[in-house]
Amino acid sequence: LRDWSSDVCSSDLKVIVARCRDFADYELLKGKCDFYLQNKKPENIVIVSGHASGADALGERYAQERGLQL
Repeated sequence: LRDWSSDVCSSDLKVIVARCRDFADYELLKGKCDFYLQNKKPENIVIVSGHASGADALGERYAQERGLQL
């Protein structure tokens, strides 16, 4: 396990995008993330990824497209 608290400011919102490795519905993921993060400052959002295929990879894509910390 890794202690993420040393990597980012404590005011950051850490978001874990997780599901199964064969999850491939990026439009669904994007819609849900946009909805839940709509009132948050992008500079305070950190997407946490385990670098696996499926949902993790789509979470990384979402972070890159939205200019979020990863």
